[in-house]
Amino acid sequence: KIGVFDKNGKPQPFTTKEGGTSATFTGTATAPSDTWKAFYPYNEKASLTESGDLVSNIPEVQFAKKDGVSDNVTLLVASCDASKNQFLFTQVCGLIKIDLPEGCVSVTLENPDNTELDKDGGMTGNVGTKFAKTTAYSWGFRYSGVTLLSSDGEGLEAGTYYMAVRPFKYTGKLLLTMRHKDGKVYIAERNVTDFSVQRGEILSLKVNPEWTTDSGVQLYIGRDGDKFYVKTATTSSSVQMSKDVKFMGVPAIRWELTSEAQWSGILNVEGSKYIDIKPYSDGNYAIEYYVKCEDSALDAGNKYDELFWNMIENDKYYPVYRRSGGNKGRLYLGISDNQWHRITFPLTPDYCSKFYQGQLWRVKLGINPNSEEMAKAYKGSVFYFGGFRLVRKTGSAD
Repeated sequence: KIGVFDKNGKPQPFTTKEGGTSATFTGTATAPSDTWKAFYPYNEKASLTESGDLVSNIPEVQFAKKDGVSDNVTLLVASCDASKNQFLFTQVCGLIKIDLPEGCVSVTLENPDNTELDKDGGMTGNVGTKFAKTTAYSWGFRYSGVTLLSSDGEGLEAGTYYMAVRPFKYTGKLLLTMRHKDGKVYIAERNVTDFSVQRGEILSLKVNPEWTTDSGVQLYIGRDGDKFYVKTATTSSSVQMSKDVKFMGVPAIRWELTSEAQWSGILNVEGSKYIDIKPYSDGNYAIEYYVKCEDSALDAGNKYDELFWNMIENDKYYPVYRRSGGNKGRLYLGISDNQWHRITFPLTPDYCSKFYQGQLWRVKLGINPNSEEMAKAYKGSVFYFGGFRLVRKTGSAD
């Protein structure tokens, strides 16, 4: 299924019964005045900028598809004169090819220092595509890594998989983390020079993982022993285990903002046990989780160029973990879509020294409207969280 923009800039679905190097698509769309614009695969949320460029997304989190690419990735774009009906599609993104052994459940390739986010870079994120030249360029939010997941949390079949990335060129540290269904992990890091993937290119990563026992801890497992609640000085909002949304087969935490009071959104996520933080305070570990939101939150976020604000108990300085697009500063995560996003921030020795009695016992998250007007705009916004882990972020050279 492809998307074709009508005269109002709304994507309309066109389908074919047979694929191949050429195919005939059928559908209905009111003709624009000058140019037909199309993309693959179809996404009802795709949009055009005022200048007519396609705004699409190369997701930070993708879902493994053997011998293929995650369904939530925009791969191809095309255009033709409004008087014609033939498209020649070209690629939007580059691909990273990796052969995975049986039982793998996740792969993350990232720049752990986030330095690229201060430039016109990032492996994933929003992409604007000029149809006339089919050139991808940085637009909106971008992220320093790409994660490929098993959608149900079960081990993947051995075989070839692909991760879609923005066209980028990078020099610095790269970290590869692979997790196995049996609780094993493989972590490797490498300093690279001019590591690049261009539009339409496929870069092969050759990996022969030597699995070791995962020294990290899964903090939330979606069972009755897990605790999570919302409580502030002003209000409590609605938080529960989701009945419909899962993250890698585990029910996600569903959080709906229900207050109209400023500074009212703080979510406390407790694991089923306290964890002695000392073994993890050598600077080699981080806390990691995944988050996504519904359209209601995006609507409010678009209005306020939104804050997604994170902190942990006893950390008055707030960890630096992500840059948003623009100049919002280091305390913010930009979310401009309803895909899953991976959040990771370091457990530095200084940071770990702030934990009460040396125990990690809860992760505190905040989406804190700083005015009543903003709180009213965010009322009804829904966020989902999952995959809370304490993870190792350094590996052997490979």
